[in-house]
Amino acid sequence: MRVTLDTDHWLSAGSDGETQTMIEGNRVFAPLKLDTGRNVGTYAKKDRLIASGLIWPEAQEILVQKAFLMHQPFGQGHVVAFAEDANYRAFSEATMLLFMNAVLLGPGY
Repeated sequence: MRVTLDTDHWLSAGSDGETQTMIEGNRVFAPLKLDTGRNVGTYAKKDRLIASGLIWPEAQEILVQKAFLMHQPFGQGHVVAFAEDANYRAFSEATMLLFMNAVLLGPGY
């Protein structure tokens, strides 16, 4: 599935604003509200959602513009959540970059 990234956020550093991710689970997160955090990555609109593979039409409707990568400040730290495994079988270097940004850049913010 295609994911649109917020290029103004530090979690998406080094990306060009879009990436693809593998979907293997049934986790679907509603986007965060602006007063609680940021949706750094959201699934694309319906006409651009599928990058490759098969998805049931019902599942496609559920995923459209839902949150994939979320950031929320918590105390003196951060909560970073991915809807899917960013390191899934070491398959996608682009989502691994997002994970490494969370691990390496997070403590600096």
